[in-house]
Amino acid sequence: MTFLSIIIPLYNTEQYIAETLESVVTQKVNDIEVIVVDDASTDKGADVVRNYCIKYDWIRLVNNERSKGVSGARNTGINYANGAYITFLDSDDILLPNTLEKRIKLVKMHPEFKNFCWDYTTFEDGKPLDTKGKILGNVKINKALQSYKHSESVYIIENPVSFYLDFTCLMLTGTLIVQSKHVKRIGFFDESLTHCEDTDFWFKLSIDQKLLFSKDVSIGYRSRSGSASKDQEKIMLGIVQLRDRLLSNTDFHIYRKKIIDRRLRDVCQAGYVLRKNGSNKALFKITLQQITTGRVNIRLFKNLISILFGKK
Repeated sequence: MTFLSIIIPLYNTEQYIAETLESVVTQKVNDIEVIVVDDASTDKGADVVRNYCIKYDWIRLVNNERSKGVSGARNTGINYANGAYITFLDSDDILLPNTLEKRIKLVKMHPEFKNFCWDYTTFEDGKPLDTKGKILGNVKINKALQSYKHSESVYIIENPVSFYLDFTCLMLTGTLIVQSKHVKRIGFFDESLTHCEDTDFWFKLSIDQKLLFSKDVSIGYRSRSGSASKDQEKIMLGIVQLRDRLLSNTDFHIYRKKIIDRRLRDVCQAGYVLRKNGSNKALFKITLQQITTGRVNIRLFKNLISILFGKK
């Protein structure tokens, strides 16, 4: 069995996919496979991938006959994966040099864990990522980890679900390595979600599991204006929807109070953007839903007053 399957969803990223694949093929590792899932792209990105398939027999191109979205593309890749472990890489992100070998080594050292995660850095589209100097990780993650005991750069998160609700989600799609059997046991990505589908997946992976987190920066996350992560309103509404899904899922019943408290924070944070965009109907809906939980604050009522009296 192959040790690690790298799944790359591809949709109209012809200008980036070569750099992404190049960051993989230059890693000093064996016993991996790369599965690129073309999600019915309309550009020539698949042709770029085919050239790599000719040069490297461990890279495969799989085609979705119709576009299923990023979740559907990842699920297709999971179905084709032969690896004992699975990781993901978006088609515009990059693996940092010589990092995959270290990640695989850590996984092999700790077979008792099913979920592993590493830090990442962000770089702007159009600006090359300097991989020779010191690369800083994610600020939110570093701040959240300050109170946690660790051995060198490795942290054991005993209760990842509680950590995510109290602080922030540690996982970015490309930074995760997870046991394949665990993925197929808990269920795949939810293809009905258009935003926060990855966070929903991470929560499901984390039920009754510990997380081994390394502060070693392994991924370069490309921030670009055309990507879904720039649509803040949809993201914020997606986060609130995710909290509602957690509240209705009996697997998370013991976290109910934490989820409600986090939902309150999320609704309040969403208020400014939704009011600015004139999305009062959506804000009114999530505000009323929050009031029914019994967990409110002054900022929430300010949102409600601004809607009723037309103030931004």
